[in-house]
Amino acid sequence: MSNEIHLLAALCLARPPSAAEVQTLTAAPFDWTLFMDLAERNAVVAICGKRLEALGIACPHQARWSAWQGARARLTSDGLTRQIWAMKAYAQLARAGIPVIVLKGGLFGTELYGDAAYKKMNDIDVLLRPDDIERALAQLTAVGFKSTGDVYGDGKKSKKNHHTPPYYSPDHKCMIGVHWQLCSPYVPWKPDTAGIWARSAESAIPGARRMSWEDNLVHLCVHLPFLKTGVRELADVYNVVRFATPAIDFAVVDERARAWKAEDAVYRVLSLADALVPLGIPPALMARWKAAATPFTRADTEAKLASPLALVRSRSAIVGAIERQAVFLRVSPAPTERMAAFVKKWAIFLLPPAAEAEKLANAAAPLRGLALLAARLAAPGRIWRAMKRDYGAPALTAMTAINAALFAKACGQAVLGRGGARMSADARRMVEAAE
Repeated sequence: MSNEIHLLAALCLARPPSAAEVQTLTAAPFDWTLFMDLAERNAVVAICGKRLEALGIACPHQARWSAWQGARARLTSDGLTRQIWAMKAYAQLARAGIPVIVLKGGLFGTELYGDAAYKKMNDIDVLLRPDDIERALAQLTAVGFKSTGDVYGDGKKSKKNHHTPPYYSPDHKCMIGVHWQLCSPYVPWKPDTAGIWARSAESAIPGARRMSWEDNLVHLCVHLPFLKTGVRELADVYNVVRFATPAIDFAVVDERARAWKAEDAVYRVLSLADALVPLGIPPALMARWKAAATPFTRADTEAKLASPLALVRSRSAIVGAIERQAVFLRVSPAPTERMAAFVKKWAIFLLPPAAEAEKLANAAAPLRGLALLAARLAAPGRIWRAMKRDYGAPALTAMTAINAALFAKACGQAVLGRGGARMSADARRMVEAAE
């Protein structure tokens, strides 16, 4: 692993390296341009900039370094405001006698990193018992939160899902995703919610609980989108293993992977995280998880593991871009807006930009000519297989059919001159923020 990649992973540790360690890594030869490119590609500019600034080390490219400092300042401000709202929500739920488990970054910021603004977060996810959902939503409303369902007309709950539309604070700085299950009923993974609650413990966040660390680790593995495997996402994985107390028991992780039918996800995510920061995973367990993974997962994971540079260049958010257009298609009252969203969704899927095609191809360097053409031609198939793996084949097929029906309906409404006005700026902002 090159010093540039080593530094990238080290700066995202919950316990960052010392100034001496960083100076050793950045001693010549060190390519600051490559390091900054990789930090931006992996969406870890803010935490890397914050850590370097705290150590008294500045990147030599002043214009980019100034932009990094601006990103860090915005992240810190937004993170502190988000934390204030979240604490209000947890306190309100505690007063009402409603237990809440905080998930992922909302927990790790306090519990592992000691920094609620350690990374950009679209929302904070929480897990509640199903019987507490209605009371909990009333408590969130009591402290000022509103449902995005009220903004874009999507309702508050769905029996076909595992969470409500996110709730947002009056200043839009905090969004809370209220879950009663960790996963959609349509995906392959099957977490046992009752066991999760039985194994949960008090967290460092007043009024909130956390899952056991093994449950947290397996949840990170099943939650991580197949194509979005960057340092920003994998850092949470390797920090849970390195710094959780009590320490991770990999035998329990294996037990949980079996019970949740999650060996495929556990193999992929822990392999990639281990490539950046060694985790001490027993080889026999890794071999068992690999054997249980699908051929598609094994092939893509091995392609990333073959080159550290390919791994840190391959983070893709293209599925999120497709999903946003699907939301606009579903919730906009304007037929022309829904039609445009449908066309844009398929344009992103069928004709992804060259930069995205390179990521999907796990390219360690920019592609040119026929190699780039081949990557762009292969991209739709890889996106479809990744989405099928993340959503489950029946759910993805159903969503595709529903979207086609919504498009046909929008076309009919446009011809007849029916339908509503375009989405408000507020509604569009909610959709963008809740990706």
